[in-house]
Amino acid sequence: MGFEGFSVGDYALVCDSLDEFVAQSELDVVAITSRIEECRKTISILKEDLSEKQRGIKDAQKRRKVLLSAMADGREVSLSDEEVAVISERKPPSGGDGESCFVLYNGIGRSYTIPLTIGRDIDNALVIPDPMVSRRHARLFFEGGYLFVEDVGSKNGLLVNGKRVPPGGRAIVCDGSVIQIGKSEFSVGGKDGGNIAEPKPSRENPAFFVSGGISSPISSAQTSIGRSSSCGIVIMDKSVSRKHATIIRVNGHYFLRDDGSSNGTFVNGHRVPSGKAAEIFSGDELMLGSVPATVR
Repeated sequence: MGFEGFSVGDYALVCDSLDEFVAQSELDVVAITSRIEECRKTISILKEDLSEKQRGIKDAQKRRKVLLSAMADGREVSLSDEEVAVISERKPPSGGDGESCFVLYNGIGRSYTIPLTIGRDIDNALVIPDPMVSRRHARLFFEGGYLFVEDVGSKNGLLVNGKRVPPGGRAIVCDGSVIQIGKSEFSVGGKDGGNIAEPKPSRENPAFFVSGGISSPISSAQTSIGRSSSCGIVIMDKSVSRKHATIIRVNGHYFLRDDGSSNGTFVNGHRVPSGKAAEIFSGDELMLGSVPATVR
């Protein structure tokens, strides 16, 4: 190709453009080289952290083998201050099968005999009416003086203190541990369960809702309660919402659900969260707004 039609000035413009490109590229090279050096330093730090973690894993695995061997042989092993602290922090309610454990579910504390089966089916000791809960979901049991929760083949799994339990796996449960199954959460405690309420001695299903000296039968699958005339049980009190709560019958179990009331729904002094339900039994004391009631 020839250069006819272009002047020396045109060539100079092209050369200037090339000079600018070279100068900018050299600056970019310096910047990239600096970033590479920074990355090398970061990689070096990460490698040190990785080595430290790997050493910690090896030390923990060796220590675990020592403790397992001592447990198998019945030997005593001195524990470090950190290991003693772990025991104090994580030791679960002591006991064995046949003993009771408090379970705080939807704000209501009750005592259950261990082992305790949990699921959606009516045959479970603790029934959770949640479509995300399997018919046979989990169980609580004692083993070696420790309380465990076990996934018994559920579809959606379970979490203990926010950590998922592997399918078919188990996890140690301590005082105050929070277990999540489906959309429901509950916590457990030993015999001295602190703020976990003592259970009512009667566990019979309710047949009547009693308030203000008036007994109303609980005969349908859902019995609405509120100030509205459309409710199955009408309570004309300003502290009661128009659609306050609903008594629900599920597989022979009865639950009281708060329907977003303004002044709350309470079972045995414990507030039922809005949109949630608490299982109720004959003799339980209820409060809708400021109106006391009971079920018999």
